[in-house]
Amino acid sequence: MKESIDTQKFLIRLIEPGILENIARKGNVIDVDDIRALTKINLELANKRDYAVLIDSEEMTSVTMEAMSFSAKTESSVKTIARALMITSLANRIVGNFYLKIKKPMILTKLFTSRIKAIDWLREQLLLHNETKKVIVEEE
Repeated sequence: MKESIDTQKFLIRLIEPGILENIARKGNVIDVDDIRALTKINLELANKRDYAVLIDSEEMTSVTMEAMSFSAKTESSVKTIARALMITSLANRIVGNFYLKIKKPMILTKLFTSRIKAIDWLREQLLLHNETKKVIVEEE
């Protein structure tokens, strides 16, 4: 099983089973087609199972408004149960808050300045999701 995929715009890697990391490469502009391609790669690395994702970007990376809107919808969130957005600059914080408050993602999304806290939160969300899923299946 692959543990990472490196593209021109992203490094996508499996941190641990069920948790992925998406790093947007320095200086790129991310558009809707990039988000679609990223979603396919995430599903591949997650073996088409539910997953949580840590999203980080290197300096001078930007996301188009269309890509931001698209990523807030369920179509780009297939099998995604939670997103942790790493905040490493004031610009990241502004964009992250705009995304949360204006675009209102359908997937549970939270901003973090600590990678460790972000991964811990993603683990919690994955565990809660799996427990809820188990209860639903048992009740049927």
